[in-house]
Amino acid sequence: MALDPDLAYGIDPAQRLDVYRPVDAKGAPLILYLHGGGWRNGDKAMPQMVNHKAPHWTRQGAVFASANYRLLPQADVLAQAKDAARALAFVQSRATAWGADPQRVVLVGHSAGAHLAALVTAAADIAQRQGVRPWLATVVVDTAALDMQAVMSRPHYRFYDPVFGDDPAFWRQASPAHRLSGPPQAPLLLVCAEGREDSLAAANDFAARARAFGGQATVLPVALDHRELNDALGLPGAYTDAVDRFLRSVGVPLPAGVAG
Repeated sequence: MALDPDLAYGIDPAQRLDVYRPVDAKGAPLILYLHGGGWRNGDKAMPQMVNHKAPHWTRQGAVFASANYRLLPQADVLAQAKDAARALAFVQSRATAWGADPQRVVLVGHSAGAHLAALVTAAADIAQRQGVRPWLATVVVDTAALDMQAVMSRPHYRFYDPVFGDDPAFWRQASPAHRLSGPPQAPLLLVCAEGREDSLAAANDFAARARAFGGQATVLPVALDHRELNDALGLPGAYTDAVDRFLRSVGVPLPAGVAG
């Protein structure tokens, strides 16, 4: 596995990504990962972000990219979503140089990164303004932040307040559920901790809305907690197998039965 670190997809120092690739990659699928951290913390190279995911998918012949993006207080969540889209457009434009196929790109995010991935997938204008071309699929790993108008209008975790503020118009702009006005830009897999009621309800509601517009959206409850859903992705087992089956179902050429 080769590593191309700190590639710039924008002028800000935070707009960087790392690319992990098989040395002999040719026409490979490419997976772009957005880390979590409450929209104000986290880093693309933290062990829990890449230690299992990069080896697992590169062993299956895929290129894996892990992106940073601007964080609060420097950038609000809408600016962060633009960064996510810009990173997606960047990997599409550079894919062939890494031995990847720009038409076989998958967007994956966990927690805050999952919210951003869902927002880019729901809001066509965000992706289009950053030059994103069609991509194969989006995997949203455990976020309850899919309808922030609903979340902020009821008793909620206090950490949402400095992130989403008190303006209902901003809540709607930052909500994948409200930005979805037609089929999502790519098929969706919404992974959630089966014991986390807010995440599971949000995933089911968002999936129903996507399907009502004619889109493809699948909810995958898993018997792991929020942290474990990130840490365990890429480890051998039923969870990673289920994610890989979804990816194969939408046209990602991953071999079956390859251990992580």
